[in-house]
Amino acid sequence: MSAAFEPTAVADALVNILAGAGVAIVARANHRSDPRGAVTRRIVFALSVISALFFVRALDWLAGSMALGRLASALAGVTPLVGLLVVEGLLRRHAPAPLKMAIVTGGALVALSALVDWPAGGVSGLELLVVVFGGYAALTWLLLARDKASLTRIENRSIRRLLGAVAFLLPLILTDFRSVFPFVPVRLGALGVLILLYVSFSATGLSAPGRARALSLLGFLAIASCFAFGFAAIQDADVDALSRVAAVGFAGLVLAGLLSEELGARSARARPPSPLLRAMDREAFEAAFRLDPILQDAKILDASELVDVDDPRLHALLARFPVLRRRDAPWGLDPHDGGVERALSLLMSHDASHLLRLRARPMRLVAFTVPAIASDPRTEAEIDLAQRLGETLNDQPGDAASGEGTYVNGPPR
Repeated sequence: MSAAFEPTAVADALVNILAGAGVAIVARANHRSDPRGAVTRRIVFALSVISALFFVRALDWLAGSMALGRLASALAGVTPLVGLLVVEGLLRRHAPAPLKMAIVTGGALVALSALVDWPAGGVSGLELLVVVFGGYAALTWLLLARDKASLTRIENRSIRRLLGAVAFLLPLILTDFRSVFPFVPVRLGALGVLILLYVSFSATGLSAPGRARALSLLGFLAIASCFAFGFAAIQDADVDALSRVAAVGFAGLVLAGLLSEELGARSARARPPSPLLRAMDREAFEAAFRLDPILQDAKILDASELVDVDDPRLHALLARFPVLRRRDAPWGLDPHDGGVERALSLLMSHDASHLLRLRARPMRLVAFTVPAIASDPRTEAEIDLAQRLGETLNDQPGDAASGEGTYVNGPPR
């Protein structure tokens, strides 16, 4: 087996290829979500440079090309500079001039030395380590020393999450310099970047709770460790081999997570909003039920159909929960509470999963069923919004809410 295709080189290359693909996915996702945003353009440019670095490095380690090695060193040297562009965009201010000059000078010297072989021998691993690690450490200091009062809560939250990911990234960057640390079994800097992106810049990075992100990463690590131990069980591998298998498996799982979230976000963007949310009056709101593929068999219950359950305890329950979901019963109350019993009676008699209040007095409700396979966070959020809109439209002056209950699209079959 050639040196280029030794297990160590293959593991290093695979981690970088997976990371390069993950970075490219996140760059494309950010560009699609905000193609004209000033900060987004900086992020996309930085991610494009980093993705190119990972792919070039992987090809260099597999092919053993001196030209690719020099190009990889040049790209690595300028990554702190492109990182500075992102940090300045996040902070909405320029970095101190001496720090900016140091990062620019360091990156330019490394790139020049790598590409033109000056000084003789090109850039050394230690010199590159000083420029790259020192640059990222300086960027971390900029984020820590930020003026919190000048940023919004969401901006401060995103920076805090970014700093948490950087805490993992900086030590992993050191493993990329095998000429300085020859005992490292696999280079993990690219994996650190994947973790940073998964936490801070992925399709749902900020909308997902930080604890959920951490648990996901721990789950990926546990699965990757199982891969490694399974490999050891059949190959009699040493600790270094286990580390390489676990690193490649972990990188692949994080990439799969990024890709899954991007595909899910694309699907969510393509899904049209509920027609209920576009209604401008009560008649249009009720007609919209006929167009909703899930709620088309809903039944509007007017006061005349609710005489038997019209009770202050049911009113109190609906005041607390204008949308009653059968799965949440008894809604934090005693199961024998009069309001709970009346709500469950309505749900059972109409074979409904939800009761939605359209009017308090005279009482007007909607009973409908959302199949379990169709119940997702977006659908439930649209139901909550529809309830608020429906109640507002039904409370407009001149809208009498009396008469017989009607199915908005005919009786369900």
